[in-house]
Amino acid sequence: MQHPQLYLGLMGFDAPSEATVRRWLAANAADAKKNASRDQDQHPIWQAVNFQEADALLIRGVGVAQGFGPHVQFNPALRLAQPQTPLGAELDGIKQPFAISDVGHLKSLGIEVNDAPVFDLNSAASMLHTLQHFETILRPLRSLFALAMELTARREELDSGHTFHLERNGGLDAIIDPPHRRVFLRPGTRPADIEADAWLRRPKSANFAPAHFVECGMDEVAWVFAMHSQEIDLPKRYLSKPIHVRRNPRVRTSLLYPRHAALLDRLWQSPTTLEQLQKTLPANAHLHERDLFGLYLTRSISTSAEVGDKSGEDVSVPGSFDITGKWMLQREGQRMNTMTGELQSLF
Repeated sequence: MQHPQLYLGLMGFDAPSEATVRRWLAANAADAKKNASRDQDQHPIWQAVNFQEADALLIRGVGVAQGFGPHVQFNPALRLAQPQTPLGAELDGIKQPFAISDVGHLKSLGIEVNDAPVFDLNSAASMLHTLQHFETILRPLRSLFALAMELTARREELDSGHTFHLERNGGLDAIIDPPHRRVFLRPGTRPADIEADAWLRRPKSANFAPAHFVECGMDEVAWVFAMHSQEIDLPKRYLSKPIHVRRNPRVRTSLLYPRHAALLDRLWQSPTTLEQLQKTLPANAHLHERDLFGLYLTRSISTSAEVGDKSGEDVSVPGSFDITGKWMLQREGQRMNTMTGELQSLF
């Protein structure tokens, strides 16, 4: 099982402190990969990104210039060196898990930090503890990653006439409902639990999950896999041929970032090659291949101008389930990954 990749947003950081975080994350990722065979939970690889697209946040307290109550305003000078730095933030309105440094400075400004976790940028032990805290909160997302890996590995066992219960020691961890292209996951289920579960074939009608289970569409699992996978396995034809959009991805809007709206708007205008996308949307050029990967897995795009099989693609009616054909998870081989932090609000 491969490591999932999660994203860390930085608020209030100047260039030197951001560089410190990035160096630490790189070293931590190298260590995780080195010890992958001994890591039973497959802890995520973390990467620093734009705070708007992060699974968790670090807030540097000394970057705050003023505030009142839970509201903070960052030093305007930070935006000169770090244009993506926000002007401010409402701490009690942040959906992602976050940690704060330099709490004493914030309290001197009259800013309420309540029980927010605290980190010390100069302590490797503190940084590691903070990431482990985030990983615990985001465990449901990591469990969906493990579930996706199992779905891929067991794809030949699945059929549209049955549901599948994942059970361990008499307890139910998940229900796979291929006919309706959905999965149900018990909150608190660990990635290691998914890997150890027995897959039991049940009648098609055995698809009622307990009320506290969380439902996700298989398209959503495929989408977040593409957003978080360490490896992007986009078919080569998408690197050179014009790309036609078939429909918007059928995922909840909380999984879509602003860059996805811009990309879809461009594709709806006319068929477009990857090279053209990189020229017309240069700000996110390094992410286009990943985003196209997500659209491909959710069967939202094609390189064929007509619905059919001329390009060897599955452009069948959206929502259909063909386990013998190119089902979205089947396309991945062994490369499935994790959910985004936005889904944490469901647990």
